Amino acid sequence: MRFKVITLLFCCLLFTNFWGCKNDDNIVNTGSEQYVADFETLWNHFDKEYCYFPFKNIDWKQLHDLYLPSVEKASSAESFISICASMLAPLRDGHIYFIGPNGTYIPTHINSYPPNYDASVYQALFQQYNGVMVNSSTGYVVVDSILCVGIQSWLDAQFNISDFDNILDSNSDMHGVIIDVRANGGGNQNLALEVAGRFTSVATVGSYSQVRSGPLYTDLTPLHSIMVTPRGKTWKKPVVVLTGRKCFSSNEGFISAIENIPSVTTIGDTTGGGSGNPKFYSFSNGWQYTVPQWIEHTADKKIIEWNGIPPGIYVKADSLDFAKGDDPVFDYALNWIKEKVKN
Repeated sequence: MRFKVITLLFCCLLFTNFWGCKNDDNIVNTGSEQYVADFETLWNHFDKEYCYFPFKNIDWKQLHDLYLPSVEKASSAESFISICASMLAPLRDGHIYFIGPNGTYIPTHINSYPPNYDASVYQALFQQYNGVMVNSSTGYVVVDSILCVGIQSWLDAQFNISDFDNILDSNSDMHGVIIDVRANGGGNQNLALEVAGRFTSVATVGSYSQVRSGPLYTDLTPLHSIMVTPRGKTWKKPVVVLTGRKCFSSNEGFISAIENIPSVTTIGDTTGGGSGNPKFYSFSNGWQYTVPQWIEHTADKKIIEWNGIPPGIYVKADSLDFAKGDDPVFDYALNWIKEKVKN
């Protein structure tokens, strides 16, 4: 699943005296012995379940020994969580984070890549072509007889598959479709795969996953295929999916799946490279933390974490373009479909 990261909160909170912004210490202070016990529990959960230690070349025992003395001196919940976050930071994993009893969210890693889209340019295009929002994450416009659908989340509470189906079916006479997921950080991958299923008439591998299968860091299950199943009337006209560095998690699973369908072309930039399927655990003081449970591979068996998924066609877009009101990625996709239709 993907989560919105508040950069200011991260800078304020992580690694140092980050609790000045929001104080959870008055909830529980169990003392240093309990902090040590909770620290060992966290460390052991990662030691037994985390898949990426060899891939990331991390000496997990060394990190334990480095941070344990600080935990033994911890005198507050704030300092304890800060130490744990610091220990986990070298993993550079966007699926590892902490949630406090009152909702405080502490990430351990933030992807710093700039987006290849701009919200104000989005909005201007939407208004220019009388766009329609069908739910909180999904809207569409029609430009030159090309259907353009924006999907900003795969979360259950924000995305509805029937809404997408209605958009596609009610615009079946269009020359092609652009699906823009550049602002989509993830959610329910099963929903995303249902969307992909509208563009294939045969079952196809979308991606592969692995999980830990034993005590050794190298003990991994064989690759398990994650399939795309045909669903509904297959859209057979040209399909373009717009991708970029802010695509993460289940959205990368979607991109891996849909780019493997012959009628689909991905355009934009490489995705963010963060895939982990996190599992939640709780400390005795009410804080929760996550432990990513899998390695996800693309359909051609390349690890997504840290690498991302490159687009079929790379198109540069940056702040200079957006300042002029331009979106080179969208413009390229629009012209690409027009040329396809001509041929």
